[in-house]
Amino acid sequence: MELFSFSKIVLTELKTKKYFKSIRDLVGVTCKKCGCKELYWKKDKWQYQCKI
Repeated sequence: MELFSFSKIVLTELKTKKYFKSIRDLVGVTCKKCGCKELYWKKDKWQYQCKI
């Protein structure tokens, strides 16, 4: 795979992740274990973490 092709795929994936996160932020996020609505974003893992 050429470097240009690889960078295009990575940028597209990053944009897609950011788009879906923005939609989730608008709708709201709830913890699946306890139902809490207080979560914070773990940027290094691209996931939400319950504050409780």
